Amino acid sequence: MLWKVWIKKQLMKVRKAEITDIDALEVIASKSYKKMEFQGAYDSDYFKKTLKAQIESDDYIILKCVDNNVIVGGLFAMIIPEMYSPTTNLIYQFAMQADPDLNKVKQGRIVLSLIYKLEYIAFMLEVNEIAFSVDKKYDLSKYYDRNGYTLTEKKYSRRLK
Repeated sequence: MLWKVWIKKQLMKVRKAEITDIDALEVIASKSYKKMEFQGAYDSDYFKKTLKAQIESDDYIILKCVDNNVIVGGLFAMIIPEMYSPTTNLIYQFAMQADPDLNKVKQGRIVLSLIYKLEYIAFMLEVNEIAFSVDKKYDLSKYYDRNGYTLTEKKYSRRLK
C-alpha cells in the first residue's frame, strides 16, 4: 500500500547519487550556500571530498533529483542508531537543496520529490524513525503536519568562528 502511495507522490526522478554526480551537486551546494547566507568561507574542494566519502559509505543516503537529465537538487542523510536503544535506528536528513536559480514552484517539487524518496527508502530499510532538519526560512511544517510528523525539538546553532 505505501509503495503505491509513494509512486503516486513521486513528482520528479530521484536516484541515489554517484561519484560522477559530485560536480553537479557541488554547483547547487555552492549556490545554495550563498542563498542561505551562511557565515564563513565555502570550500568547494572540501565539499567534494566529503561528498565522495559519504556516497561511498553505507552510513549515508545521498540522493539526486533529476529533471531532463540535469541534476536539479540533492538530499543528504545519515543512518544512525538511536542513542537509547541498539535495536532502534534513525534516518536523519541534514541537508536538502534545490537549485536556487529555479522558480519557487519547481524548487518545491524538487524538495517534495526528495522527501518522498527518502520516506520510501526509510520504509524499505525498515528504520524506526525519520527526522528532517528544517531551516526556519523555508517552512515545510504544513507538509510534515499533514503526513504524521511531530515536532520533537528545535535546534539552535551559533557560529563560533
